[in-house]
Amino acid sequence: MERSRSGHVIAMAAILAAGLQPVNEDGCVVGWCGTAIAHNAQCGRRAEGARLATKAEVERQLQRLMARLDGNQDSVRSAIPSRRVLRCLVTDLDTAWYSVVEDGRVSQPTSTPPDGAGADVTLRIGSDDLVDLVEGRTSFLSAFTSGRVRVDASIMDLLRLRTLL
Repeated sequence: MERSRSGHVIAMAAILAAGLQPVNEDGCVVGWCGTAIAHNAQCGRRAEGARLATKAEVERQLQRLMARLDGNQDSVRSAIPSRRVLRCLVTDLDTAWYSVVEDGRVSQPTSTPPDGAGADVTLRIGSDDLVDLVEGRTSFLSAFTSGRVRVDASIMDLLRLRTLL
């Protein structure tokens, strides 16, 4: 097939015109730039059009994560020595949960900010990615570097959090 300056646009157009879904070597459906846009079981992700994790599923996973952190008080106290409000913004559900880290303890997530305080650290993540992260199917570093997780925090908070995640 003929190739354009962008690498594979003409090849991709031919595949799409034939009614086929272009896939990479892992069987993941890919977009114009070659990045995976939908996944199958081989990719360890839900297929395009499949249901997303529900609010209840996400809340259960966040509770598991916070309980895990709370059970590791010495490490949490060492990493985060002063009170911090964590917000997890689940973008595809347009919902946020808040937890407070204080004196090595981590509160269970709630849907309202504690004491009207703003968040010191915000994680922006999709529901399926959060489930994959908590269940260990993906690492935080992998999700962060691929853009599936965004972190809004001060540089000091980022350095402290890296030891926990």
